[in-house]
Amino acid sequence: MITAGIAWYFWQQATALPDWYDEDVSESETADKPDHRSPNLPKQHSPSGPHEFTWQPAGEMKQEKSQHSQESKNQKTEKFSSTPKKSKKQEIRNFHVVQLARHPQFKGAIKSSRANYENGKLEAGVVIDVSAISKTSMSSRDRKTLDQLVKTFPSLRGKAVYLGIEDNPPRSGEILQLSPKTTVRIGKLKLSLNQLGNQIGSSGSAIRQMLNRELKANKVPHPRNSDRPE
Repeated sequence: MITAGIAWYFWQQATALPDWYDEDVSESETADKPDHRSPNLPKQHSPSGPHEFTWQPAGEMKQEKSQHSQESKNQKTEKFSSTPKKSKKQEIRNFHVVQLARHPQFKGAIKSSRANYENGKLEAGVVIDVSAISKTSMSSRDRKTLDQLVKTFPSLRGKAVYLGIEDNPPRSGEILQLSPKTTVRIGKLKLSLNQLGNQIGSSGSAIRQMLNRELKANKVPHPRNSDRPE
């Protein structure tokens, strides 16, 4: 009985979704037009350009949507100031949209994504249904890694789960890069890069190098200026 309770606890932790996912789902239901690059995503959640990542003050997109909604109904609102205070927290919503051209195997599998940066701490991740990933365009090495990941974490099967990273990235350079102390999140469970590497037959340094190559290839800017005093 105790063993079953522990197993249930870890399953709940591993399948927990981030708070912002409910918000994204709620807003997507009222979106006027889908993004042509990904029919499941609302247009207003796409990155600001087809091949760029732009950090924005957290909540800014939601504020703009609320103002537009009020204007369309010809109603006056005092909910937001005409000169809102700039948030120190920065975010990029649905950054995965610009990845789909390079990684079509994830189309339809990733439900939403978000990156947050505040006071030097980065949190970024995706809500993904691993079972929906197409293996036909994956290399044999990537398929093996995915199979090992699902085998190690069976809670990933058949439902949307949160996969992400947390880090205090180094502040040097214009392009965002992860440190060796990066933590991987599966739901609410946290693992070091080395722990994850041991589970999937890789190494922490290899995983970090792979992630940093993606960040460089996509020219993701470091948001360090976002929490500097004006």
